[in-house]
Amino acid sequence: MNARQSDAMTTRRHWGPISIGVVLMIVGLFFVIGGMYLLTLGGTPYYLLAGIGLALTGLGLIFMRGWSLWLYFAVLLGTLSRSRVYRTWTADSLRIAAADGGEVLLSVDGEAVETEPSLTVRKRPAGLLVYRPDGA
Repeated sequence: MNARQSDAMTTRRHWGPISIGVVLMIVGLFFVIGGMYLLTLGGTPYYLLAGIGLALTGLGLIFMRGWSLWLYFAVLLGTLSRSRVYRTWTADSLRIAAADGGEVLLSVDGEAVETEPSLTVRKRPAGLLVYRPDGA
């Protein structure tokens, strides 16, 4: 194998990380711009930091740096730590009220019925019981 064939194989072999790096840089820059905007509105700096992390990950992939995967892993862990899916909350009852003081619609057997402006959902060991006012 000569030098020209070796260079061609190297170029073909690395198109995947380079293209993913370009996509991550574009997404990262989108998050940086949006994160700066949200930060000026008083929001959390998460989107700005995640955007910087994604943009740097993309840059590292383009230049074939090993640290880029570790940085992406750190951004992923930061995202998962903010996710509410991994937090648990248990309640015996839940009160639902209409925001404007109007009526609450409750779906019973596929039909929507109007109820009082507030509704209480109680948890029972055998299942879920929904309180309905008389006449609903």
